[in-house]
Amino acid sequence: MTSAIPLRRRAVVWLLLPAVLLLVSVNNASQTGSPLAGFWTWTVAHSVLLFIVPAALAATGAALEASRLRARRVENATNIRGPWVTLANAIWPSYLGGLLVQGVAIALVATSAWGGDSAIPFGLLLSIASVLLFHTTLGFLMGSVMRPVIGVPVALALSYSWLGFTGTIEWFAPRHLAGLVLETCCFYDEQVNLLSMSAAIVFSTSASVAFCLVSASALGLTAARPIQRIAAPSAFIALAAVGGLLLSGNLSSTATEPRDVSELKCSGGEVTVCLYPEQFATEDPVPQVQRMIQKVADLGVRVPLRVTASRAPAPDDHISFRYVPGMTNDQIAASLASSFQADQWLKCESEPVERTIARQDAGDVMRAWLALQMAGTPMADVQGSELPLFRSLMLATDEDQVAWITAALDSMDDCLVEPPSPPT
Repeated sequence: MTSAIPLRRRAVVWLLLPAVLLLVSVNNASQTGSPLAGFWTWTVAHSVLLFIVPAALAATGAALEASRLRARRVENATNIRGPWVTLANAIWPSYLGGLLVQGVAIALVATSAWGGDSAIPFGLLLSIASVLLFHTTLGFLMGSVMRPVIGVPVALALSYSWLGFTGTIEWFAPRHLAGLVLETCCFYDEQVNLLSMSAAIVFSTSASVAFCLVSASALGLTAARPIQRIAAPSAFIALAAVGGLLLSGNLSSTATEPRDVSELKCSGGEVTVCLYPEQFATEDPVPQVQRMIQKVADLGVRVPLRVTASRAPAPDDHISFRYVPGMTNDQIAASLASSFQADQWLKCESEPVERTIARQDAGDVMRAWLALQMAGTPMADVQGSELPLFRSLMLATDEDQVAWITAALDSMDDCLVEPPSPPT
C-alpha cells in the first residue's frame, strides 16, 4: 500500500529501537519458571507477559499519526482518497511495528521451543494480533480527539490500564477480553480454551471498528449525519461488549482446558507410557519410565501399568506423570512417585486429627520409598515426623517393606482403612 508520508518519517519507526530495548529489559526482569521445551503453544502464550511493550508502542505510534491528520482536519474533507484508505495508511505502520515487537517477544521466549513435534498455534497468534489491533486503534482514537500533548499520554495510560486493571479484578470475563490471561496457557496436557481466544478476537476487532468510525468522524474524513456518527460506533461497541461477555462469561481465571487425549503417543510393552509429542523434544523418556514402574511391580507392589502425561488426579488404573523434557532420572522417579497422592484428596471428616496426620505421614514415606526403588534416591521432603518412620521402614525386611507399602496405598483411598503402624 503506497503511503503519502515516507516510512522514515513515521513516528513508530523511531520508537522501534527503544521498544525492543525495553522489551529485553522487561523480559530479563520477568522470567519465571522453567520453559517448556518443544512446545510452541506455551512459547507464544508466555510471550503475552511482554505484551505491554508492543501494545504501548502501537498505541503511542498511532496516536502520533492521528495527530498529523488532526492538524489538517479541514483538508481531510477534500481528500481524493477514500476515508478508509486514509485511515489504513495512517494506522498500518504502528500496527506492523507492534506486531514486529511482539515477534521479538516470541523470539526471546522461543529459545527452547525448537525440537519435538509441535504445531504452530495459529489461533493464539490471531488472538494476540486482534488484541494488538485494539490497542493500535485505541491510540489512534485518542490522537484523533485530543491534542498530541494530551492524546499521546492518555493513549499510553489507557493501553497500560486496560491490561493491568483487568488482571486485578475478581470478575474473570474482562481478563479474557483483554487477552492478557492467555499467558496462563499451557502445560503439555492443556490447550488454549477456544472460548477465551474467541472472546478476545470478537471484542478486540469489534471495538477496533468502533474506534475507527469515531476517529474518521473526528478527523473530518466522513460526512455522516450526527445520528449515524453515534449509531454505527455504538452498534460495534455493543457487539464487542455483548459478544465478548457471552463468550467469556463462564470462563475461569485461566485460558486453558484439558488437551485432547487423542494426541497422546502411547508405547507398547507391559508398561504403557502415553506422552504428548512435544514431550519427546530432547529425548525419549519412555524406556526409563517403563523400567522404573516395572521394577516396583516386580517387588510385589500393586501399581498401575499405564502411565499418562497429566497433572490431574489419575483413575485407579493410571499413573499421572508430570514430565518436562530434560528431567533427570531422580526427577522422573520423584514425579512418578508423586502421582500417588490419593491421601491429599481424601477427606475423612469424622476421623481424629491424629489419624489424618498418620495417613499423611504414611503417604509421604510411601512416595519416598517408591522414588528410592525407582531411581535409588528418596524424595528430598522426608523430614520431621516422617523421618523416623522412613528409617524404620528401611530397616525392615523386603517382604515387610512391600507389605507396609501395600497397606499404605490401601489407606490412601478409604477412610475406613487405618494407615499402617511403623514396621517392627
